[in-house]
Amino acid sequence: MKVLLLGIDALDRLILDEMGDELPNLSALRREGVDLLLKSTFPPDSDTAWATISTGLNPAQHGIVRFVDPLEKSYQILNVGSTNEVLRGKTFWELIGAAGYKTHAIFPHLCYPIWPTPGTMVARGSSVVDVQMSNPSLHDLYPNQDVLMGVRGFPNSGVEGLQKRAQELANLAKADATFALRVMEQSEWDLFFAYWSTLDQVGHFYWNYYDRDDPNFIEGHPLQQVIPDTYRLYDEIVGQFLTTVSADTTVIVMSDHGHGTRPFKLVNANELLRQAGFLQARNLKTNPHLNLYEQTKRMGIRTVSRLGLGK
Repeated sequence: MKVLLLGIDALDRLILDEMGDELPNLSALRREGVDLLLKSTFPPDSDTAWATISTGLNPAQHGIVRFVDPLEKSYQILNVGSTNEVLRGKTFWELIGAAGYKTHAIFPHLCYPIWPTPGTMVARGSSVVDVQMSNPSLHDLYPNQDVLMGVRGFPNSGVEGLQKRAQELANLAKADATFALRVMEQSEWDLFFAYWSTLDQVGHFYWNYYDRDDPNFIEGHPLQQVIPDTYRLYDEIVGQFLTTVSADTTVIVMSDHGHGTRPFKLVNANELLRQAGFLQARNLKTNPHLNLYEQTKRMGIRTVSRLGLGK
């Protein structure tokens, strides 16, 4: 029996309910298969949740808790996109591959740079413009590697800039799907896992144009259909995979979390005090001793993790 696992970041079940038959492939899977209501991790961030999905460990065990380490006063951003050393544990495709099954993991989250595994891995850096493939021959399946490098940064302001970014994200989703399908069709596999992140970016950039309950919603805005169009695109992508696999293949479509309106009834007391001139930072310069401490601490954590001393 083969297992096809399609991971779509930020796929929201409420939007699936609302769009219904506009998404025939996803609706058929929900109707004819098992539709599970799952809880995300705490916090329900992509890094934290996908680390749990990949390893089966809770955040305290795999070490990915937040983009900003909540236990440090430095509020230093965790650069997990350019290194996988922070992630602890074994991924499910490693364990399945070690058991003798043929596995493929295409663009799994938090897995750049790639490392030696029993199967095939393809990973893309989030802060490093690069794509790595464990099998160099896979490069021939998609000669235009620049398309697979990803979309980074914030879009230009204004409708035209946001429309351009929406098209770039759609093109990336299509390119990732085309590449994954080519790998799947030309390889032997027991487990095939492919991941997409573009829907999550679309949710962050375009939610207020879609959600009528958002205070910034404008009826008839040119960007109002970006999110529904992205769901239609992913439904088409899922359909392409469904027509490629055999009838006895187990197909799983899963997500790490949904999406929704960001809280808009919040007050940052420190920011109000700062704007009024009653609060300022004690030192605007970076503390070199704090940075040295942070580097030393992380080096120790990596050593403990690699040697398994914490088990």
